[in-house]
Amino acid sequence: MEVFPEWTARLCTWHANKSINQHCKSHFTDKEFKEFIGGWNGIATAPTIELYKEAVHKFKIKWSPTHLADITYIENNWLIPNNRDKIMRAYTNDHLHLGNTTTSRVEGIHFIVKQDLGSKKCDLLYAWDVIDKVARRQLDNLNDNQGEQKSGRKAHYQFKIFDNVRKYVSYKALDLTYAQFNMARQTGPNNEPFDYTNCTGRYTKTMGLPCKCTIAQRLQAAPPRPLRLEDFHSAWCLRTFREEERIPILPPRKLDNRRLAGRPTGAKNKRTTRMESGFEKSAREQAQKEAKEAGVSLVQCSACAPLNYTSSWGHRKSQHSCPSHSKHQEWLDKPKKKADK
Repeated sequence: MEVFPEWTARLCTWHANKSINQHCKSHFTDKEFKEFIGGWNGIATAPTIELYKEAVHKFKIKWSPTHLADITYIENNWLIPNNRDKIMRAYTNDHLHLGNTTTSRVEGIHFIVKQDLGSKKCDLLYAWDVIDKVARRQLDNLNDNQGEQKSGRKAHYQFKIFDNVRKYVSYKALDLTYAQFNMARQTGPNNEPFDYTNCTGRYTKTMGLPCKCTIAQRLQAAPPRPLRLEDFHSAWCLRTFREEERIPILPPRKLDNRRLAGRPTGAKNKRTTRMESGFEKSAREQAQKEAKEAGVSLVQCSACAPLNYTSSWGHRKSQHSCPSHSKHQEWLDKPKKKADK
């Protein structure tokens, strides 16, 4: 919050769903849990506070008699004001998030950095150089991509309303605005124009883009007025990186009297691996249970673990059952061939 004071903190909806899955799924049948998680999603995606309260009320009435502990968990963890205001759409609709409701993009960049690092046992200077190379590569790719968008042409952006913003905002922004443009062009049952007087302004607040009401107002003006760059948040605007003057950043100096790697001398915790998250622990325990029932030792695939932790148990990367193995498809086809014979 000190780095981006104008932004409001949010919670990741994907991790919230994983947490509910971990704590509640074992108490339901598959059919019941599908209905239970559907009710939860109805609460999380309710567009207004009134609909949110109504969804919570129906959810409690349905599940409290048979699953009071699960309802209590959701109430104490996700419906309290501090968390509710950061994840429920009815409350986050007043804050700018540009469509980012999960941490997937951040975790994707984190995964790329870890791939380039290769080993967790490295000194600060090596890590600095790797992160710098990753950042420069990402900026080069982004610069090339935005250059293509500045020179590219798409048929549905050729309407006059886009004249002032074409080649200045990203394709993604124009795609989203074009969807709003189509809704603004719709007419009523008696061929009356779109009514823009009841605009809530929530779409513009959350996405930083002109909503259908703003577009309808411009279309119905005499003469029709095009969209302006001021209608788009600066995050959607195309820019060329590395054109501005940069202040050189010097790499950190190595200190001779200090250890460059490993845990401090006398540290009790010698582990350098990160702790498991809740759903990862749940997946490991389930795999341990299945291995014990089958009377085999528990193994984990080192190739699948960084990509999908929950499906990495029960095989090794050298086995054909591993999805990343070159002969995995042949392994999948074998039962079919035997059945055909």
